[in-house]
Amino acid sequence: MREFKSINLSLLLSELQGSISEDVIMIASCNYGDHCSTQQVIPLTGVEIGYVRESAYSNSGFKIIENDDERQPDDQKVIILNPETNTNVDDALTAQQLEECIEEILMQDTELLETPITFGSPYGDRAGTIQANNADVYGMGECRVQESAYSSSGMAIICEEDETEFDTDTDNDTNYYTIA
Repeated sequence: MREFKSINLSLLLSELQGSISEDVIMIASCNYGDHCSTQQVIPLTGVEIGYVRESAYSNSGFKIIENDDERQPDDQKVIILNPETNTNVDDALTAQQLEECIEEILMQDTELLETPITFGSPYGDRAGTIQANNADVYGMGECRVQESAYSSSGMAIICEEDETEFDTDTDNDTNYYTIA
């Protein structure tokens, strides 16, 4: 079986303890799959230990195992940052809250620091596959978001080249930080 690759919990924790403001809203993003390749917002709502396995019904090639009864011995352990995929951005954690959730899970097992992180998003198939998305350091940073019909969460990241198509009201005081 192929290995799921993503940044590990240690790297995310060091990023959170770095220069990120404690009150910034933590999100992830992945391609919605439309013709414009909209980067939909995935709210980060918690931290839990989970498992992934290869799947043809996922853009990443991996799916999150949602039920422990379905787990197989060769499934790979991961840290899931959004255990509830049907949430909106108002449910997302701040950087401080996410750091606290990570520290809580590390009290169970410090070896989890080397575990890759993932966040789920619906693939859109009939079976309801939750695809495992990977994160990398190049996708991390502050971002602006706006409502979008082309997103499961109802929000999308505004790309610089798309700003002319969106309301670019800069008076919005909510800060967002994406990990992918």
